[in-house]
Amino acid sequence: MPITELEIDPLQNPSKFSLILNPRGIAVDEVRQVLLRLYEVILLNEPGVLKRLDIEFLHEYRVAIRKTRSAITQLKHIFPSKPYKKFRDEFAWLGAITSLPRDLDVYAMQFDNYVCLLPEEYRTDLFPLKIYIQKQQSDAYSQLWMDMRSRRYKKLKAEWLVFLEQEWGQSKNLPMTGQAPAGEVVTHRIHDLFQLAVNEGTLLQENSPADEWHELRKTLKKLRYLIEFFSSFYDESTVSQLVKILKTQQQLLGNFQDYQVQQQSLKGFAEDLMNSGKVKATTLCAIGMLLQNLYNQQQRLRQDFQTTFQPFAKFQISELRCLSTEIPMSST
Repeated sequence: MPITELEIDPLQNPSKFSLILNPRGIAVDEVRQVLLRLYEVILLNEPGVLKRLDIEFLHEYRVAIRKTRSAITQLKHIFPSKPYKKFRDEFAWLGAITSLPRDLDVYAMQFDNYVCLLPEEYRTDLFPLKIYIQKQQSDAYSQLWMDMRSRRYKKLKAEWLVFLEQEWGQSKNLPMTGQAPAGEVVTHRIHDLFQLAVNEGTLLQENSPADEWHELRKTLKKLRYLIEFFSSFYDESTVSQLVKILKTQQQLLGNFQDYQVQQQSLKGFAEDLMNSGKVKATTLCAIGMLLQNLYNQQQRLRQDFQTTFQPFAKFQISELRCLSTEIPMSST
């Protein structure tokens, strides 16, 4: 079915999809099916982003972009190097231009929760922050609208579609890995990512820098994406068990990173408001109390990490074997 004819409700989380793929198929062709499906999700959510119909449109749009970037970078050795580098950089740009408006959407959505974190006598003092966030949010969407109407964006979409619709398996420039069975290539990468995550998590300490916590979060996200993209290659119960463990770990690390980003952003917001000279000292005090609250919640997550990480570290990744028994699998 052509991309333009596909009908999906963007608010029903279409980025969570299930494809029946062939583990014996050529790796580059099976990955192409994943990327085509993700591109459909990008196009479906694009009008809602441009018209600001609902913040969920931008969320789903960004998830599809992030998954696209993950697929092409984690399986980069199956692609010809020149187009891979170009699309890697262009999708990184697309992720960057959508980051600020999404962050501000979250802050606007979370504002009532921020208010409830403060003593009652300080809650009204936080409302100048709400006005500031709404103004920043409007400006960020205006810039995003211009970026998504730009020649660069239109060129990216046109060239990406041409690339996806090629018969990749027939390309003379295709690396040997791209011609290998998909089950073999994907399973090897999943095992490598799992071991990397175990190593990163084992080294992580309660007082480790926030950047190290974020690195583990990114590794786990890449791992989960690959497992979900190619879940049809594996035993359903094994996949479900691993994904359940990953979700628990990702929730903790995701909350940790959210608190980190929110603290950094709120400090910048407070500085802007102070420099404007248009807010009372009580507003800055309210933001300060909010920052302290977020910091305390982040510290509690540091203390809880090892408890949630142990089930993941103890998972036997060797149990995740490709269902195609004709393909030898490595556990490294």
